[in-house]
Amino acid sequence: MRILPYRASFPSNSVQSFMDELFERNISGIIGSDQVATWPHSNISEDNTQFTIEISAPGFEKNSFEIIVNSDKLIVETTIKNEEKQADNPIKWLRKEFSSDHFKRTFKLPEKADIQHVNAIYEHGILKIKIAKKTSDTEYQPLKVVVN
Repeated sequence: MRILPYRASFPSNSVQSFMDELFERNISGIIGSDQVATWPHSNISEDNTQFTIEISAPGFEKNSFEIIVNSDKLIVETTIKNEEKQADNPIKWLRKEFSSDHFKRTFKLPEKADIQHVNAIYEHGILKIKIAKKTSDTEYQPLKVVVN
């Protein structure tokens, strides 16, 4: 008779519980919130006449935004200078969980979007972009949108 050493094995439900917990957790819970890159959150809606994209972007000036509309894409990018690098006495951050740094978001537009009728307004930290719906099939050229 041979004696085999005891080897503990995970019951299948323990492994399943571990995997469930791993994939249901937010990435910041796994690696820590200081290591997670974020971008502004957005809300997208539509009604009978237009699409609306709202981007939460507090801390910017309205002239910091560049919005480009192509045939099927809307690109929102900020152009902001990082003030702490320009200062004579730079700030040493002990913890920094938000900033008003550069970001770039690209949204795929539906075929019904009329890219020649786009307007944007920036109020109270929210960039609101309205895109009219097409009334006919027409070819359009790229458009640069001015933020009001």
